[in-house]
Amino acid sequence: MFNRKVIFFLCLGLLVLSLPGAALQAVPNTPTDPPDKTKSHSLNNTVQIDDIHDIKSLEKNGINPALFWYGVLGFIIVVLAAAILMYWKKRKKTILEVEATISPEEAALNMLDDLHALKDSDGKAFYFRLSMILREYIWHRFGVGAPEMTTEELLPRIAKLELDSRLLQGVREFARIGDPVKFAEQPAEAETMQRHLEFVRLFVNQTTPVSVTVDENKTNDSVLQ
Repeated sequence: MFNRKVIFFLCLGLLVLSLPGAALQAVPNTPTDPPDKTKSHSLNNTVQIDDIHDIKSLEKNGINPALFWYGVLGFIIVVLAAAILMYWKKRKKTILEVEATISPEEAALNMLDDLHALKDSDGKAFYFRLSMILREYIWHRFGVGAPEMTTEELLPRIAKLELDSRLLQGVREFARIGDPVKFAEQPAEAETMQRHLEFVRLFVNQTTPVSVTVDENKTNDSVLQ
């Protein structure tokens, strides 16, 4: 079923195609002299006459050939644009439907599993990735635009959520240690990286609604201390 934008583009194309008719130019139909039978007609002359036959037909009907072909070209462009728009909207809808089938906690836990292999490598890349996972989860779970916020903007918003005080303390501690690693390139200890990885996993598990079944990995409460 065509949406309104596609219908608009098709109507616009028909309007463009009708422009040559609106710009008719009267071309006088002056009688032409009969061909001179005494002149020889070479092959080149015959080809030239055939080439201009269609153009002469348009002019005899009072249509400017240039405007006519501009209209045809414009109509083709509009149809192609409408087809591309329909394809893009359909593809975007498919992507959104696929994303909607994955819950915030499932997406976060899957990314944490993938990140586990990175904890023994670059600390800066690790904390950037781990912070992104936590912020994306907060955005989809609580509707807080965490990915677009600075730490100074995010912490007060997190404090307004009905979260366990130990989780709030853990987020502040994660930001206090992780931000210097990300932005000041301070070295990160492997033990601290592992602890923060477990904390984010715990944060996801403990903030998942009770009605949602999640395969939780039991984490020691010392992570929050």
